[in-house]
Amino acid sequence: MTNFPADPIFSDSRIYRDIAVEALSASESAFSAGSRPKEDGSSGRVLAYDPEHRSFKQSMIAIVFAGLYIEARLWLHGCSRLGIAKYRSIDRRPLEDRLPALGVSDAMLRDDLKEYRESRKSLVHEKPVPLSMETSPTRVAQTEAAKAMALMDRVDRALADSAT
Repeated sequence: MTNFPADPIFSDSRIYRDIAVEALSASESAFSAGSRPKEDGSSGRVLAYDPEHRSFKQSMIAIVFAGLYIEARLWLHGCSRLGIAKYRSIDRRPLEDRLPALGVSDAMLRDDLKEYRESRKSLVHEKPVPLSMETSPTRVAQTEAAKAMALMDRVDRALADSAT
C-alpha cells in the first residue's frame, strides 16, 4: 500500500496508478494473444500483425499514466515534506533532480528515473527520421511500460523510506 499524507487532500494519483497497471495487463494480454512459440522450438515468439496495435496502445497508456502517478507522488511527498511553496520551485526540475530535496539519495533510482523520462519523451513525442539516420536507441513500448510499472513501486518505496 502506498503512503499518502495524513492530512486529507484530493488526488487522482491512485487512479493514475490503476490505469497504468490495467493498461500494462491489457498490453501483455494483447501481446500474448497475438504471438505463438516458434515452430522449431527455439526461444522467442512469432508475432502476428495486429492492425489495431492493441499492445502498443496499451503500453503507451501505461507509460504515460505511470508518469502521471510518479509526478503526483513526488508532488504529494514534496509538499508534505517541504511545503507547497518550496516544492513548487523544485517541481519543474527533471524527475531525477527532485530526489535529493526529498531526502532520496538512491543513485540507481535517479538513473532509472532519468532513463524513464528520456524513454517516455522519445515515445510520446515521436521524432521520426529515416532508419539510415537513426542515432537514438530503439525503444519497445511494451518493455518500457513494464519498466515504468516497476519504477512506480521503487519511487513509492524510496519516498516511504525517506519519510522515516
